[in-house]
Amino acid sequence: MRIEGTKDNPVVNVVLENLDVMIDRWTTFPGGKFDNRPTAPEVPGLVDHDTPVYSIRNAKDVRLIDCKASWGSNRQPCFTYALEAENVAGLNLVRFEGQAAYPGRYPAIKR
Repeated sequence: MRIEGTKDNPVVNVVLENLDVMIDRWTTFPGGKFDNRPTAPEVPGLVDHDTPVYSIRNAKDVRLIDCKASWGSNRQPCFTYALEAENVAGLNLVRFEGQAAYPGRYPAIKR
């Protein structure tokens, strides 16, 4: 689950409620990428980035209510956080559940 604005135009007033998202691997396509396609010509289509369950970047006033993050049985080295929030003002987690793909390596939530 990915929500992303830009630094100049953040996504605002987002509410996610009662979501249960699981990340697993079942294809032969390379992982560890964010896919921005289709996009403007100045924005790269595929970007190297590890895979959290929820990724929120460049946002303001975001609420996750009764949301869950989980991992399937085929975990990959690029799998990371239950929630990764970057440049997010006003993040409010209400009964959020989830662990990192590798709890000894990553925290569940990266802010």
